[in-house]
Amino acid sequence: MQPVMVKPFFLLLLVFLLGRTGADLPADPNFTNDKLMGEWVGVAVASDCPMFSAMKAEMKTEPVVKFWKDGANLICGTGFRTSKGCQKREITLKENGNGHFTYSVPQMGDSVMTILSITPTLCLAHTLTNAPDGKVYIELQFFKRGAEPPEGAKKQFSDYAIKLGLKEDNIVFFEKGEKCHFK
Repeated sequence: MQPVMVKPFFLLLLVFLLGRTGADLPADPNFTNDKLMGEWVGVAVASDCPMFSAMKAEMKTEPVVKFWKDGANLICGTGFRTSKGCQKREITLKENGNGHFTYSVPQMGDSVMTILSITPTLCLAHTLTNAPDGKVYIELQFFKRGAEPPEGAKKQFSDYAIKLGLKEDNIVFFEKGEKCHFK
């Protein structure tokens, strides 16, 4: 029954967001940190960042993304399999309004992540990164928890990524495979 409810939700979200780009994207009005906590599996990612372009050949199987609290900090950990085995990275997110987070990675710059939509089984996140070279890069992430996304959701993701200014070759849909979990 839930996939029937999720599809209209996802469609409504995209209709609402298609007229918006970049920094003016609103967070899901029903967002809470509790909805984000736990383990998610990557369905797709789209980005115009050169580092992403260099890594996307390695990013074939579904990454595992986990959110947890460490004291007052919200941590986002990502585990992904490459030809060199399991690779993991962690970032500390600072809340910047409900559903908006900031973080910084020295080689990449300062980023603002917005949770555009979250249900018990799907999450759509948008990140803008201000790189040290002055350029601004976009990343759009699509996660699932449990069941596969509803039919048509991947096409909607691609359409929205292109609406944001990304190109088809900026989009990666992950294949099933051995995952790298966080403990």
